[in-house]
Amino acid sequence: MSEQQGQPPSSKGRNPTALAIRSVLLVILVVLLAALLYDRFVAAPRANKAYDAVDALLTAAEQPSMGENTRPVTDVEVKSAIGEPGHPREDAGQFAIDRYSWRRGLLFTSYDLYVVFHKDAGGQLVLYQIYKNERPAAADLELE
Repeated sequence: MSEQQGQPPSSKGRNPTALAIRSVLLVILVVLLAALLYDRFVAAPRANKAYDAVDALLTAAEQPSMGENTRPVTDVEVKSAIGEPGHPREDAGQFAIDRYSWRRGLLFTSYDLYVVFHKDAGGQLVLYQIYKNERPAAADLELE
């Protein structure tokens, strides 16, 4: 009997609970890896591309070229540059805020792009500022 006590347990007597726990942990690992890859290679590049497109519009509008007057960027131009539907527009006094979101790998988080428009004298919405992943504070919504 002493010889049998020193031998490792045979593979036939594996614990089915341990096998089930390993399988569940492996599935969780695969899901988290897929979420990380989606976040890194799909969601983040889309959000960054949209931010860069709106930033290019804002920069071009602020810098006159060859003595031309600057032309304000409208909300229609911003929507076509982003190419994604936004959330319902939020009114903040003389400003309007559009929010665009791209789901990250984990479903309860997102990349957000807040686009702030100012209402000009004619009532048209003109691009004022953009914020990435943070909602503009009330103090930021003041005309300069």
